Amino acid sequence: MNKKVALSILSATVVASMASSAFAAPKSGVYLGGDVDRYYELRDLFNLTDAGKTKFAADMGVTSFDKLIYVDFDGKGASLREIMNGEFSKVKRDLKKSDFEGVYTKANLDGSNGATYDPRNDAIDGAVGELKVESVTALNAKEIVVDFDDELDTVTAEDKSNYELKISNSPVTAFNVTVDSTDKTKAVITLDGIIKTGDYVSLTVKKTVLNKNLSGLEQDDTKAFSFVDTTAPAIKGVQVKGNDVVVSFDEYVSAIGLITIDNKNVDIPTLTPLKKEITLPNAAKGLVAGQHTIALANVKDIQEAANTASYLTKTFDVTVDAAAPTVTKVEAAGEYRFKVVFDKEVSVPNAVSVKKNGYALISKLTPVDGEGTDDEYYVTVEDNGQVKVYGDTETTTNLTVTVNGFKALNNNMFGNEFTSTVTLSKDGAAPTIVNRFSKVVNKSTTGNNEVFQVQFSEELSTTVDASKIVLKDKDGVKKEINSAGVAVVKDSNGKNTIVEVDADSVEKDGVIDAGTYTIDFGAGAVKDLGQNPNVAASVSIVKSGSAQGEIDLASAISVDKNVITINFGKDMVPAAAIASNYKLNGEAIKANAIYFNGNKTTVKIELQDETIASKGGALLTIADSVVAVDGSKLSAASKNIVVDGFTDNVDPTLVSAKKESSKALVLTFSENVEVGTTADYIDDFVVKVNGTIVTPEAIAGGTDKKTVTLTLPDYNTAQTVTVATYKSDLNTKDEAGNTLKVNTTPITAN
Repeated sequence: MNKKVALSILSATVVASMASSAFAAPKSGVYLGGDVDRYYELRDLFNLTDAGKTKFAADMGVTSFDKLIYVDFDGKGASLREIMNGEFSKVKRDLKKSDFEGVYTKANLDGSNGATYDPRNDAIDGAVGELKVESVTALNAKEIVVDFDDELDTVTAEDKSNYELKISNSPVTAFNVTVDSTDKTKAVITLDGIIKTGDYVSLTVKKTVLNKNLSGLEQDDTKAFSFVDTTAPAIKGVQVKGNDVVVSFDEYVSAIGLITIDNKNVDIPTLTPLKKEITLPNAAKGLVAGQHTIALANVKDIQEAANTASYLTKTFDVTVDAAAPTVTKVEAAGEYRFKVVFDKEVSVPNAVSVKKNGYALISKLTPVDGEGTDDEYYVTVEDNGQVKVYGDTETTTNLTVTVNGFKALNNNMFGNEFTSTVTLSKDGAAPTIVNRFSKVVNKSTTGNNEVFQVQFSEELSTTVDASKIVLKDKDGVKKEINSAGVAVVKDSNGKNTIVEVDADSVEKDGVIDAGTYTIDFGAGAVKDLGQNPNVAASVSIVKSGSAQGEIDLASAISVDKNVITINFGKDMVPAAAIASNYKLNGEAIKANAIYFNGNKTTVKIELQDETIASKGGALLTIADSVVAVDGSKLSAASKNIVVDGFTDNVDPTLVSAKKESSKALVLTFSENVEVGTTADYIDDFVVKVNGTIVTPEAIAGGTDKKTVTLTLPDYNTAQTVTVATYKSDLNTKDEAGNTLKVNTTPITAN
């Protein structure tokens, strides 16, 4: 649908709503998201100057239907796409915070910029059922687990473009994502590289990740953590598979010094690429039934300063299986494929015969796992000349399957010939476009090579009729598609569900021009694997532009004495000087003051005492509402950025005391402390035995620096001992020079 039609529908909606008298919250208007981020008040639309009308039309032209939100005078509304698909009075609804992108700039009557407004403040919270990120943690140095509160939609959860990962402030894109097969509330990110001890990890999960009911996050969610790995690898499990022994670890390993089974050496397998599971070929051959012990020496993890397990052992059982293998079931696994399941791992069967009405079809056998041997095999069938899998009018087919020549790997026993039947069903549904996953992507990892990708509801044949595919710009003008510029490509699950369209006619230097594009697929442009053609359909794809540019804070933030200085480089809106728009390490920032310093481009944040627990870096998160007066936004990397230069300003505290002996009292503190041996340090602590003040004879710091030992006159340890810090001029300090907190409430020693 072109811009003129959209404008006419919008105009009709505005006129029809004029009779409404209820107050609006959010404010009534037309909200244009994407790269426009402006809103036009409803009553202003009838009084725009010629310049204002021109600007409104231009803004409309680069805003997709999903990014345009219409808000009626009663505060209810819908996206333009919802309005186009139904009567406004029926699709109008309470608007959620997640319907809006962030802060919008009001358009004046002449089209110029006015004040900013955040409609999310007046919208309702997300509906019950919206997805939430519960936690983000490192399973090990290569795997990050994102834990959600609901089962996930596999397609969106496994789309790596829905995650922005930074390690120590550097963007990382070399990873893949899979939904945990045993717990579908978890997505596991597996890195090509590794996380090192001391790295600070920040992960933004985009609101386009959906749950099984296709509800998304209310907004993008960023979680961060510091990675510390001081634990050596451990054996997670040992299994016997045929003649092989398979050992799994709780983390990836880089080296193993020795492997023995029952004290007999076993060859060490290659560990390249890095592995969490190793297979020891033929290591179970000759083992008698019963319990056996595997031992591994000097097992190193993948850290640069590797954590090493000097000696690991695990027992495992070997059972003697004297039974021949059998086929347990044969089941359909697609239009032209079925699965044969055995009761144990077997060699590739010598022969699988598939017949229809007594006549042989062509068949091909492959392990379900893709290679080698398995306990499950796929059988794919094809027409054999005049013998068709499906007749011209058939939607189902009954096949007779005979399997023979299979041998168990664990005992070399052959199974009996097995014959059964299986019914396959032909897919009669046409492939359809999945609008929400159709987008512009950059295929190049080193430069720019942007293409349109249109996703379909099922796997496609790789043959496409490009003559039936038409690309149009926002004005409905047909644009030329490159010769050989249409192809079927694989999605993140390795299935051919995506049609890729490449068009130099709308590109410059490999970058598609900003705007809204429509791709028409004529009937029969694509077919699914069952040769069902698509019906005629269209998809609208928006390519975002950068109208105002982005603000990059990569080298624009400094810290001095826990005062943060941010040089935005542009005049900022008042939101830039509001503390609630900032977080430090995921928590609301605690500031004595926040202010523009001398101009509107520089903001200073003076942190309160007791806010920084250790020197070094911290993650500064800046809200989307912090934008420039000209509409420029922070770059994605600048919204969550690790800032160095903080100093510890948290005072140490006395947390416990222990009666180590009849003369020694060991004090434990919240952090490392430094004490001298002189009387003024002894005087910091008021010790009472059974209510009587006892002056310590000596004081000494512990080797772990969190403890201090006081030497007391001999006392009976059965009596109550308390310790407190009463003085206001204490001498005990932490390593950063922060003085021990005064604690007038005595701590009782245990």
